[in-house]
Parts: sequence; structure tokens; C-alpha cells
Amino acid sequence: MQLDYLETLVEAAASGSFSRAAERLFLTQSAVSKRIRFLEEHYGYPLLDRSGPLLVPTPAGRLVLEKAQHLLSIERELEEGLQGLHRRRAVSFCCTPAFGVAHLPEVMRHLVMQGADMSGVRFLFDTPDNILRGVTEERYDIAVAEHCTAPDLAGLTTFELPADEMVFVSSPSLGLPTPGIPLGVLCGQTLLHRQEACCSRIFLDANLARVARSLTDFRRTVLIDDLPLILQSAVEGAGVAFVSRDVASAHVRSGALVTHRVEGFVHRRERTLVASARHSSNAPARQLLESVLASFPARAKTVQPIGA
Repeated sequence: MQLDYLETLVEAAASGSFSRAAERLFLTQSAVSKRIRFLEEHYGYPLLDRSGPLLVPTPAGRLVLEKAQHLLSIERELEEGLQGLHRRRAVSFCCTPAFGVAHLPEVMRHLVMQGADMSGVRFLFDTPDNILRGVTEERYDIAVAEHCTAPDLAGLTTFELPADEMVFVSSPSLGLPTPGIPLGVLCGQTLLHRQEACCSRIFLDANLARVARSLTDFRRTVLIDDLPLILQSAVEGAGVAFVSRDVASAHVRSGALVTHRVEGFVHRRERTLVASARHSSNAPARQLLESVLASFPARAKTVQPIGA
């Protein structure tokens, strides 16, 4: 049995969604679905219950997951042992899917221009809370933390990044006022949104609470656990979405989307590049840090920690 397929099952069960598992594993949703079907045919049992809003392991699925996690743990230990023989350690970088869509291509370009050994870099996606926890626990070496709430960065090496802006976007065909828009006008639209653990959703819920509103005030809400699909649905006029301006920038420049700001909302979102103090000084990690910083033209292109 290929361990890649077992890893796909683990990710699908952990995230509760084929689309989220596809994002984290850099696969298509169709590929994830086919791998799960293969496992189910191989073992002769359904492994995931697909009847609810989230994927839930079946009794057989829980048994397979337990053994899969054990096998994957053994594989990780083997890889780390072999890397130790050559005194070489892979560098892991984690960010949210939104940051990945907007900035990872430029980060990759800088890594290539530096002649960096890409085989020693692992790129992962996760939620904001899990990202900081992962760096603190040294599961991730380097990450970009997008601050939905005030973060605890104690004990981490940190580098300031330019702030992001969270805005509502819509198709010009809807004829909504821009850039300022009354919240009451927005609430008359369909809201396209992601799950509660996503940074954009956390930021939106906090802003709505600040003005004594909630998602229930919108005419209709549609949960779409796929960022590109949210943008495409907004372009097609299916509703409004609250997203990072960076993520929507190409659509805004082309005129396919317009942006909206709401009085009383906090639209600015801080971002920090963080690194595990233990691994922030080795050569591969420094190349990755330099590449992330260099992808922001307004940022000095040298690795200089905050407070240094």
C-alpha cells in the first residue's frame, strides 16, 4: 500500500473535506477522491461517511486511520534518521491558503534565483492558530502568521511583514456602491464564506460582532471550503465575499471584481514572518526567509529579526 494514499486519508479525515485535503497535499480534489475510493475498494469497507457537512471516519475508517498514522510516524522517523546521517534537515514552511495563492509563486521565484536546493523545502498550508502552534512546537520551521487576534509570539524569531487588507468583493454586475458601502446594503446580498477556523471567517465574525451583527443578518449565506471557487463565484455574480485584497488583486486589476469597505470594520490585518529559534539560522532556512521578505518590495531584503 502506498503511504501517499494513507496520508491522503489522514488529511481528509482531519480536515473533514476533500477540498481542504487537496489544498494541503497540493493535489486536485478529484485526485483525493480517487485515492480514498481506491483505499475503500482495497480494504472492502467505506472509510469516510460523506452524508454530513464534514467527512467523518466510519468504524472501519477509524481502524485504518489509527494504523495509517502509526505507519506515517514510522516513515517520518526514518526520513529524519536518514537526513541526520547526512547532517541535512528539510526546512518546512507553513502559511494559510490565502497567503499561498497570493505570494508563494513570488517566493518560489526568489528561491530559484538564489539557486536554493528546493528538494530540502516542504510547503504546507494550515489555519492561523495551528500555524503558530506548529512553529512553537517545532513542527514547522518557518511560517507566515496572519493575525486574526493578538498573537503570542514569545520565544519565536519574528520579522515584520507589510499588513494585509481584508475587503468585501463583488462583481460589477451587482451594481453595489464602492469603495464605501453601508453594511445594510451588503446584508441584502448572498455571502460566500469559508469555515469558522479560516482567518477570513474569524476576521469577518469579529468585525460583525463589533457592529452588533452576525452572518444571520445576510439574505443568504453559502459555505464554500475552496478559496479559488469563492473568487470565481463572486466574479460570476453569485454573491459577495470577504477576502484578502492580495488574493483578489488580479481580479480587481482586470475589472472582474470591485472592492468594498464598511464603516466600523477593521480592514487592516497584521502579518508576521515567524521562525523557530532553533532552525532560523541554518543556510536553507535563511534562504527561505530571504525569499519571503524579498517577495514584498517595500520590505528590506535582509534577514533582520524584529528587535535585533
